[in-house]
Amino acid sequence: MRDNMMNKRMQKKLDRHEAVDVSSCPRTKDGDFLLENFTDDVDYCDSFEEVWIWSIGRAEGDSAVEMRDGTTQILKRGAVLASTSGKFYQAPGWECLFLR
Repeated sequence: MRDNMMNKRMQKKLDRHEAVDVSSCPRTKDGDFLLENFTDDVDYCDSFEEVWIWSIGRAEGDSAVEMRDGTTQILKRGAVLASTSGKFYQAPGWECLFLR
């Protein structure tokens, strides 16, 4: 997490542990964040880019995804991705866990 963020509300939520910073999580080529854990009742954000996560989805089956580093990773059923868009809301193959 960065100090002196422009988004003071985000900074406050991070300081109070009311938000989870996903900026250090692995990213897909599409810019989604691969989460190790999901917790209800908190917000999610990328503090580096100072953007909020808008949707989080759990994979309903296995699938291959291209990562930002050019590698391909097999996401197993239950893998969790976070997006700065609402793309996981009512998305085929995904259970929406979080919608901002």
